[in-house]
Amino acid sequence: MHEDDVRAALEKMPGEKVVQQYGAASAREILVRLPQTVEHEEGGLLDRDVKAATASLEQSSLGKFEIIGTEVVGPVIGAQLQRKGLLATLFSILGITVYIAFRFRPSFAVGAIVATFHDILVTLAFLAFFGTTCR
Repeated sequence: MHEDDVRAALEKMPGEKVVQQYGAASAREILVRLPQTVEHEEGGLLDRDVKAATASLEQSSLGKFEIIGTEVVGPVIGAQLQRKGLLATLFSILGITVYIAFRFRPSFAVGAIVATFHDILVTLAFLAFFGTTCR
């Protein structure tokens, strides 16, 4: 089984799918990521796409395969992960700022802190310019 064969089997499913080699090449494991299509987190509706993908793979000519596991990350969990990521970023910036303030002389520390925030703002400006969003 190859990644292209899995992509072809899942071609009829809506949305952008990510199919990639997972683990060692000798293990022949493939990871499939499906887009979130349900607006609200409602029990069985979140697995609907997983079941549809499994059915598509079974109907294809891939031969025998085993599904090792499935994970569904709903909007509630996604929002929690996004919040935790934002907090981790803010705390790391705060830690870097405190380190710079103690490590350098005050006149150099101010410049280093300004440069750090400048780099963050330039990065965010590039992301906004090229239309990359954090969803």
